[in-house]
Amino acid sequence: EEIGLKVRATPRMHVNNEVTLQLEFEIRSLSGTAVNGIPVISNRTVQQTVRLRENEPAVLSGIIEQTETRTISGSPGFARLPGVGYLGGVRNTEAQETELLIVITPRALRLPSQTRRSIYAGRGEPSPGGARPPQ
Repeated sequence: EEIGLKVRATPRMHVNNEVTLQLEFEIRSLSGTAVNGIPVISNRTVQQTVRLRENEPAVLSGIIEQTETRTISGSPGFARLPGVGYLGGVRNTEAQETELLIVITPRALRLPSQTRRSIYAGRGEPSPGGARPPQ
């Protein structure tokens, strides 16, 4: 399966060079491995709507992930026994918090204007300014 950040943006242009963006972020990441060796994938989706002026950046935050990792190391069998495990092994717990910040800047694409001209289709005489028929 795919992991990473997927962004969907639906723009709506307004007068005065303003744009409304409907945003959807899908964040997929590896969050651990199960006992049978199959990776566990965490999936989070965030939807947000913002209205900005063209070329005005916005910072989107609040996408926070908290993870906790517990590890047990030591002699096989002894480390998992209650009470005895502390003598034969080490237990460790690690907490981590990650915040994703996204900076988005809307820019309008302006295509060059198209000039209307006739195109020779292969029948009759070509129009003035159009392509010439093959000789």
